[in-house]
Formats: sequence, C-alpha cells, structure tokens
Amino acid sequence: MSDSRHDIRAPNDAPADSLGVVIPTLNCATFLADTLSSIQHVQLVSQIVVADSGSTDGSLDIARAAGVDILQNAPSGLYAAINAGIRRLSTPWLTYLNGDDLFQSRGITELFATRNDHDVLYGPVDFITQDGGFLHCWHSARPGDILPLFRSGVSPVLQQGTLFRRSLFESLGGFSEGWRFVSDADFWWRAAEAGARFHRISHPPVASFRMHAGQLSQIHKTRMHDEFREMAARHSRKAGGLVAWWRRSRYRTANWRGYLVRLLRQGDLSGRVLLKGSYDF
Repeated sequence: MSDSRHDIRAPNDAPADSLGVVIPTLNCATFLADTLSSIQHVQLVSQIVVADSGSTDGSLDIARAAGVDILQNAPSGLYAAINAGIRRLSTPWLTYLNGDDLFQSRGITELFATRNDHDVLYGPVDFITQDGGFLHCWHSARPGDILPLFRSGVSPVLQQGTLFRRSLFESLGGFSEGWRFVSDADFWWRAAEAGARFHRISHPPVASFRMHAGQLSQIHKTRMHDEFREMAARHSRKAGGLVAWWRRSRYRTANWRGYLVRLLRQGDLSGRVLLKGSYDF
C-alpha cells in the first residue's frame, strides 16, 4: 500500500492558506504514532509541532521518526504547551489535537473548504475505544446556540473538531493558562462573547476522540467539572428560563446515543457510575 503522507514544511515556510497543528505531549507514546499519521494524511496541513512537556516514554523518538517539529517546554501545564506550540506555527489556520486523538482526513478537508469569512470551523467528532473501535458520534451545538448553552451550564463544542484563525487566537491572547482542564471551553466562550463567526458542518466527522482510562478527562473528571463551574461563574451567572431549557434539550436530544454510551461505559473507564455526562456542568 502506498504512503499518502506529505512533507511537512519548516515553521517559517507555510502556504498562505493552510493549517498548522500542535500536539501537546507528556508520555503519549502509546498512541502518538497513529495521531501523527492521521494528521500527516491531511493535505492542507503544512506544519505540525509536537509541544512536549518532559516525556520519558519514547514520545520524542516517535515525533523525530515522523519528521515533525519538536518544541520542548518546561512542565508548566497543558495550555502553556499549546500556546507555545501555536506561536511556533506560521499558518493562518490553527488547531491542536491531543496525542491520543485522530484527524479524519475527509471531514477536516470538507470542513476547511467552508472557511470563507468564518473565524471558527467545527464539526462532529467520533468517540472511539482505546483500540479504535467506534462508540458513537458527537455533534457540537449550532452556532447560534453556543453562547446561550455555555451560559446555561453546558459545554457545547468539542475541541477535537475545531479549526480557528490565527487572528482570533491573537485577539483573545491565546488559551488562558490559569485553567488546567477547561481552557478550551473558556476560549470558545470568549470567542463567542467577542462576536467570532462560528460555522458548523453536520457531517462527515472531522476527528476521533479516544476514550481510555488514562486520559485526563477520566482521571480528573470531578476536578474538571469543578473548574468549569468556577470558569462559568467568572463569565456570567447561569441562564435559565424556557428558552435555555429548550436549547439544552435540543442539544442533548441530538446526542442521546452519546449520553447513553457514556453512561454504560462509566464503570469500565472510571470504576464508578456517573449519571451526568462529560459535557454537562
């Protein structure tokens, strides 16, 4: 079988209309090769930066073998590594992908084709098992529902399925490094409050989110929920009323399969059953 991966350009040699990807890593060797391969098969990606925070498990060897740019950072948090990696890129479009997740080439390409005058592009994300088996597809909220859903206690955008303009990243000052787990949600919330233009595609899936017991969202689930509540309190008080209820209901109904699958798998992933979904706070 032929290898369709393409050469990744040097940090200062990006095409005028292309995508750069940061992969924050800390001991991601188990899945990193698959993650890098999935990104390198996307033709519009011209730069990849692995922003490593002190891996000791061979992650850097995998990155070197893939021929991508490596940025080694002092261990100072996930979003500090992401910000540093993004500032290493020179592309007009940006995103980051965790070292255990995957791009879906067709979805990313079709999403990027809709960029026009938008600031944030996003689409559905497949949830997969540790071994790559399909679990369910998650659909982020409609653009007009993003800010109201944030204010009503729901995090409505999955970061794995997003692309955003460099100009937006710079205008917002990057990802807040004061949050350990929820700075991506804070970024989308601030973007919506600032009037950023969001655009969604409903299919095909643009990325895959790998569910396994070692991921931060499973290990630190309770702390993540607490941090989201604190972040939400800083943005605004929680919205209520019939309209807010309708928006939450519509969003949850669109993803009922995902809520059901997550409920059934909680015991496998965390050792306890939680009735509340990962993206409801």
